[in-house]
Amino acid sequence: MSVLIARTKGECSQWTGVVVLVDVLCTSTTACALLHNRKPAVLFCKEPSVAENLAKRAGDVFSKTKLSVSYQSNSPFLASKSGTGGKAAVLLADETFNDILWRTRQAKRVFLGGFCNFHALTDLLREQTEDVLLVPIAAFNSPDEVEDGFCTQALRDQLQFAGSPEQAVDDYNNSMRPMEFERAFPKTAAKDSKLAFGIDSLPVVPRLVFTTDEYLVGFNEKGQAPAEWLGEQGVANLAAQNEDSVEETLAKTCHIDLQLMEQMDVGGGQESDPFKIPGVEEPKPENTSSAADVLKGFFKKMATRAKKLEQTVEKTAKEVAAKHNEQTSEPEAAPKETEPVRAPEPKETLSISKPETEEKITEQESVRTSSVSLSQSAQTDIEEVFSEKEEQPEEKTVEAEVKLSANESLSVQPQEPVVTPAAPVAPITKNDQTGKKAVVLFSGGLDSTTCLYWAIAEGYECEALTIQYGQRHDREVISAQMIARKLGIKQHIITLDLPWLKTSSLVDKSKEIPDVPVEQIASQEIPSTYVPGRNLVFLSLAGSLLDSIGANAIIAGPNAVDFSGYPDCTPAFFKAAEQALNRGTARGVREGIEVIAPLMRLSKAEIVKMAAKLQVPFDLTWSCYSGGIKPCGHCDSCKLRAKGFAEAGVRDTSLD
Repeated sequence: MSVLIARTKGECSQWTGVVVLVDVLCTSTTACALLHNRKPAVLFCKEPSVAENLAKRAGDVFSKTKLSVSYQSNSPFLASKSGTGGKAAVLLADETFNDILWRTRQAKRVFLGGFCNFHALTDLLREQTEDVLLVPIAAFNSPDEVEDGFCTQALRDQLQFAGSPEQAVDDYNNSMRPMEFERAFPKTAAKDSKLAFGIDSLPVVPRLVFTTDEYLVGFNEKGQAPAEWLGEQGVANLAAQNEDSVEETLAKTCHIDLQLMEQMDVGGGQESDPFKIPGVEEPKPENTSSAADVLKGFFKKMATRAKKLEQTVEKTAKEVAAKHNEQTSEPEAAPKETEPVRAPEPKETLSISKPETEEKITEQESVRTSSVSLSQSAQTDIEEVFSEKEEQPEEKTVEAEVKLSANESLSVQPQEPVVTPAAPVAPITKNDQTGKKAVVLFSGGLDSTTCLYWAIAEGYECEALTIQYGQRHDREVISAQMIARKLGIKQHIITLDLPWLKTSSLVDKSKEIPDVPVEQIASQEIPSTYVPGRNLVFLSLAGSLLDSIGANAIIAGPNAVDFSGYPDCTPAFFKAAEQALNRGTARGVREGIEVIAPLMRLSKAEIVKMAAKLQVPFDLTWSCYSGGIKPCGHCDSCKLRAKGFAEAGVRDTSLD
């Protein structure tokens, strides 16, 4: 299980695992207080009008927005004093919380967390099998609201068996935030804080379930789901352990291939029920006066249908298999030439597939596989029997000439205009070159991410090396984790504790980050952001890893065109480093290794164009020296990045 902290709204929208929303001083703790008072449910509303309508049917209303009905402030203390049990409570959070909340519809489970349910939440999360995304709501609201960041960091540390929530609370108390909060909410601030920062003061874990587009239901994960508000569909979904859907539960019970069932139009389009079998008389459902009876009758009916479906599938599979055997005995047609023959030197030509939508690629993979086993072929034929598919057009390939000189110089001449990538991560066409393995120095920034995608496109088997050296923020490291996870590559994260690196303003937070005009960046002296010997240290560590895993190349992203004048980002330095590593590593002495810097001679605009061709997920990369919620826009890195995107004519989605 991976535990990550969200930094963009896009991550919340795309996440399909477990999400934990953290709003310490307000909504998370308020919901815990209401459920701790034995409220059957908390109804989260999207709009004030919805809250006003639900107030007529539910009980107490809590809101940060002025309403036309009787309500109380969204206060944990006031919520703790509300009546116990009875009707559901209505909760209207602020605009930022609601925006993030409704973006999590794709997640398998959504929980609310804070210090008030800290250990109950971490115990529950350790039972999950999916990856966890922690979302500090204040990160999308105000950088001064530090409590959510402290809490999410403590949750991640606790799940990784490090750190403590008590230390995070101390960090909060030592900030200016408590004073600011008491000034903003003088009546209940002290009492709200006592509940919000009391470790396990309200040990319930609210779980949120979407029911309509207008409101969703929160209930105690360890309690009973509120059937009145969830409705029949919600009851059925929640009845199965771990919230398996009805279809998933049926598949497990009756041993049916769920994917195959989804692909088959069994009802012939005549029945609204997807599990309807033509010609099969349905058993009448039993008394459905209770949720248990509804489920009992439902699964009994499904079992009857599933049995008939198994017989139908078995019969059809035999017929298709026989048909397949007849087809395979026929002489094969001459293969069509669909792709140009590649140049013999893989390093001189980079072939990149033109981006396509995920839906199109998925369909092509299902119908255009040329070499499959008998069972796979039979399944493909079954899909053709039960569903009609239009013939997909052939893939088109865009080629860009890439010229390398001394393993460090790269020039790109795109033949088509560059467009902004439509998807955060798109498939990369890998060159079929065996025996190529590389260590990629990977920070999570634009340049190193482009290098990683380039290496994969060049056919390298890659392992990423990410180094924490005390930099003033860990945003790049989080980005590196997200990207490596999406690419499915192995990542090594190591930590260096070198106190003398604090001579750099990238490490020492007390030093100011330089703010100079972008046109003067290249002409300035070595700036305070220079980290002494950083690339020399990084390449040494990469050489050690290379020797251990049997790689034959190190790939890094230095640039000597649009850069801040660091002495360890020059062609001469990297050439000397390669010579040293060839003399100082076993692989280098025996077979020879390469230190490749594919971006060395490119401008920032050329790097952006290359990244767009490779479908680099710009929104997941992070380049800013200062950290924070959004890029500062003032440091050298931000200015050079903005200049590159502007000159390339590509939109930087990390700013959305």
